[in-house]
Amino acid sequence: MPRNAALWLCCSFVLLCWSAQATRSADAGPDFTRVGTRKFPDAPTVFVEDGQHRIYCAVRGTNGLVALLDGDRWQVRSRGNIGGITRLSDGLIRYTAGKNVIAVPTDPLADRSSGTVAPGSGIFANRLDTLWIEGNARLYPRFAPSCAAPAPPPGLICQPRACDQFGNLWALTRKAGTTTWTGVAMLPDAAPERWQPIEIGKNAGALADLVSDTVGYIWIAGKAGVLRFDPRQPQEGWTTFPRDGALPAGEATALGLSPAGMPVVGLASGALYELDIQPRGKYLVNLITSAALPRAPVRGIFTDAQGRLWVSAGGGIYRRDASAQAWQRHWNTLAALPRNDHDVFAAVVGDKAYLPGGMAAHGFPAVFTNFDRMSVYDAAANRWTLTPPMSVSRCYTGVAALQGRIWVIGGGIDIDGKRRPTDLVEIYDPATGAWAKGPALDKPRTEAVVTAAAGRIYVIGGTSPAGYETSAVSIGPGETTWRPEPPSPLPLFQCAGCTLNDIIYIMVGHNPGLLAYDPARRAWRNDLAPIPLKDGGPRSSQVIGHQGEVWMLGGRETDQPLAAWHYNPATNTWQAGPDLPHETCWGAAADINGRLLLMGGAYYDAPHAVYIFWDTAFEMKQ
Repeated sequence: MPRNAALWLCCSFVLLCWSAQATRSADAGPDFTRVGTRKFPDAPTVFVEDGQHRIYCAVRGTNGLVALLDGDRWQVRSRGNIGGITRLSDGLIRYTAGKNVIAVPTDPLADRSSGTVAPGSGIFANRLDTLWIEGNARLYPRFAPSCAAPAPPPGLICQPRACDQFGNLWALTRKAGTTTWTGVAMLPDAAPERWQPIEIGKNAGALADLVSDTVGYIWIAGKAGVLRFDPRQPQEGWTTFPRDGALPAGEATALGLSPAGMPVVGLASGALYELDIQPRGKYLVNLITSAALPRAPVRGIFTDAQGRLWVSAGGGIYRRDASAQAWQRHWNTLAALPRNDHDVFAAVVGDKAYLPGGMAAHGFPAVFTNFDRMSVYDAAANRWTLTPPMSVSRCYTGVAALQGRIWVIGGGIDIDGKRRPTDLVEIYDPATGAWAKGPALDKPRTEAVVTAAAGRIYVIGGTSPAGYETSAVSIGPGETTWRPEPPSPLPLFQCAGCTLNDIIYIMVGHNPGLLAYDPARRAWRNDLAPIPLKDGGPRSSQVIGHQGEVWMLGGRETDQPLAAWHYNPATNTWQAGPDLPHETCWGAAADINGRLLLMGGAYYDAPHAVYIFWDTAFEMKQ
């Protein structure tokens, strides 16, 4: 569900709601057009986009094909028994044809899987680039060849289709010896040795597909219609979308996600609907109308990185361009985090950003969890990995880089069910992958602003056992104790800061402008130009130095939660930047070789009465 009207409008969809009865609506915006003249088999179709933003489609089945869009023409790359197609985080493509896994472009890492899969097997790449092959849950780990495949439920074949925001993998299932998908299984992140069947009901019938939306829900669609499942509350089971009013009865033949990240279902009649379910029996629907689409079963639905919606129906491929307000015009989507995460900051060494710990709803059932590993984003490869664990799980830790090593400082740890600040400092060496204990802080601190400036690491404010702090300390290379610094003019609680030209800038909630600290003069300023927001600076925003300016992204307790603003120290002025893809607080921002990145975070989604912990990463377009 979009976070506010601005994001909703960017998708050019009109959303109407009903309680007992829905109202049919027509949507505005660009219409669909047919792409190319090639006639495709009338069979389930999967779309993917490679690292060069080229579109591939794979039509499944014994008479299937894989085609690449070149300009306005489709080039057939393979014919035969096509099982599926998927994209790795770096943009490379894999598909199954006959008994082979085909790499596009050719990749030696795929050679060992050639000729070893069952014909027609589906394929899926998870967030850490493990390739899952349908057929007794076989997998081909790209970076962990010793990894063992989990056991499927007895008598069932699993075909992974989606990763949810909580670290779990979801699959459609069929009985061995059959070809129809009739069930759902889930592989929990905390217990990855065995798939768990998820009961649907006796009358589910054949299933067409499974997706996970931006709110964290799992959706399935098929002959029985459309159903939704919440991994945060599995005891509630599946909720069936009513088949009356705006969503007529009829077989659901395809399922995908809209540019807003919500489910779009295609029916055998050729109709397309975007759906949502909110508490207290509020069902929302948008009829996506188009005179260009044929009145034939929809076979595939896909949204690309530019916000364009693709549909396969009646043997043709159709595309709807993004609206002029689409956030995709200003932001590139990067590889998703290994897990959703918030209460995080980032430090950069070379081409990589390091995000230690954090906290999010995680696992199955999804419950609040502190993390003990550091997520590492390789900007050159567009790939995430996880480091070995720290000594303790913690969130809202400070992080900074000093002499090529990553210092993880303070944070909140859970003791007897309560979050408590810690003085623990751990240092990670990217060259060896090893952790070492660093000099303990002067006092336990969580939610402090931590940044490197002028060859030292500074820890400012935060929450200690005494309350909100103004105190500050720093440490330099070879030192074993923290040096006191002049205190901040204001208590700092859930703030974010950065270093630009060896000056530290901090965005404090409801303060008119940025706080600034000059390490050379050991002096503070709180008289910089006010940010053009009604209530001053937001709390819990993301702050980063980028191209000679200080960027403030999102935040809470503000009338503009999607806003991005940048401050120019040379002119002491603010300017508005492009709105964010979605509301975000408590996330991480980084500048890697002049690229501005926004990673993770969270916000409270009032329409669904849940916290959404983001697993998304974006790069601002220049």
